[in-house]
Amino acid sequence: MGIDFGRMLRTERLRRGLTQAQLGDGAYEPSYISMLETGRLEPSAQAIQELSGRLASAPHAMPWWSGPPMPAEAEYVFSSLCAQAACDVREYARASSHAAIAARLAREAADTSAWWEMTFIQAECLMREGRLTRSLRTAQDLLEHSALAGDRELEARAHQLYGEICHRHGRLEAAVEHARRATELSEGFSARSAVRVASLCSLIHALADSGRTEAAWEWCANLTALVAKAPVDRLVCRAEWVIGKVAFLRSDEAEGSLHHERAAQFLLALEDIELWARFNRSSAAARLEGGILGPDTVTAIERAELALVIAGGSDADQLETALVRARWLYLTGALEESARLLQGINRERNLLGPHVTAEACLLYGRCLKDLGQDVEALRALEEAHEQFRYAGIPLKAEQARDRILELRQSALVQADAPQAVPGPVSP
Repeated sequence: MGIDFGRMLRTERLRRGLTQAQLGDGAYEPSYISMLETGRLEPSAQAIQELSGRLASAPHAMPWWSGPPMPAEAEYVFSSLCAQAACDVREYARASSHAAIAARLAREAADTSAWWEMTFIQAECLMREGRLTRSLRTAQDLLEHSALAGDRELEARAHQLYGEICHRHGRLEAAVEHARRATELSEGFSARSAVRVASLCSLIHALADSGRTEAAWEWCANLTALVAKAPVDRLVCRAEWVIGKVAFLRSDEAEGSLHHERAAQFLLALEDIELWARFNRSSAAARLEGGILGPDTVTAIERAELALVIAGGSDADQLETALVRARWLYLTGALEESARLLQGINRERNLLGPHVTAEACLLYGRCLKDLGQDVEALRALEEAHEQFRYAGIPLKAEQARDRILELRQSALVQADAPQAVPGPVSP
C-alpha cells in the first residue's frame, strides 16, 4: 500500500497548515484523505493531480517561493507525490523519472533539503529497477553533498543506501564498510528510528552474505533488543526477516522459525505476492545453507515458486529461485536434475550479482564433480573462485580454491596410477 506516499502527503499538508477537510476542499472527504495518509488506500492519478494542485496553491507552499504560486511550484509538488506513489507500487522507472524532475526543480529553487530527499528517492528507485551503476553515481552525489555536514541522520541514510546498492552490485566489502558507518552514525538514535533499524539490517545482511555469520549474529542481539516487544510493522518485519536468516545460517532452526513466523504474519497481511516470493526464497536459501532440509524448507521453496508464477517477477528473481531449487535437489541426491537447472542458470548468470553467480558456479562445480565430469567441474569451480574474490567473500573463495586443489590432486593421482596391462589377444 501507499505508506510512503501517505507520509509525504501528510508532511506536505502540515507544512501548509491545512486540515484534511481543507485539502479535500469538498471533492474528497477527510476520511479519504486520512486513508491516503495512513497508506490504507492507493491514490488515483486524478487524486494526485488535484491534491498536488491544492497543495501548490496553498499560502507559503514552498519556503523558497514568496508571493503567488509559480508554475514550477505546482510541478514540484506533483512530481514529488507521483514519485512516491509510483515507488509504493513498485513502478520504479516511473518513480525515478518523477524524482529526477522534482530534484531538478528543487535545485533550481536552491532548496537543498528538497533536492536531497528527491535525489535519495531517485537513487533508491534506480537501485530497485536494477540500474546499479547509475544508482551508485546518484548515491555518491548524496554522500559528497554539503548538506551532510553536521547532520548525522542524513549521513547515516546516505551510507546505508550506498551500502545497499554495493550489496546488490556484489561488492560486499564496500557494502559492509558503508553499513558499518551508517550503524556508527545512528548510534544513540531512538529505538524506533527507521534509520537505526535499516542500518543494522543492512550491516547484518552484508556480513551474513560475505560469510561472516557469527559477526552478523552478534549484531542481531542489538537489533533484537530494538524490536523484541514492538508490534510488527514494516520496519520490524525487515528486522525479523534478517535475524531469522542469520539464525538459519547458524543451523538454529527453532530461532530462525520464531523470527520468520513473525515476519510472515505481517507479509501475509500485506497481500504483496512479489515480496512474499522474495521472503520465502530467502528463508529457503538460508535454511539450506544451514543444512536444514526439513518439510518447512520444501514449503518455503514451493511458496516462492508459486508466488512467482502468480506475480511474475524479474528474470533475476526467476534465476535465484531456480538456484534455491537446484541446491535442494543437489542436497537430496537428485544430481542430474540439479545439474540441468544449474546449466540453465549459468547460461544467464550475467543477470545475477557476482556473489549469486559465485554460489551458482560453486554448486554447479560440486554437482558436476559428483557426476564424474571433472573437466567441466574444474571450470565451474575456477569461475566460482574468481567471482567470490571479486565480491569480497574470502572465506568462500578459499572453499572454492580447496575444491579446485582437491579436484586437481585427484586427477594427478589417477594419471599416476599404474595402467592395467592388456592380456594376449585371442585368435
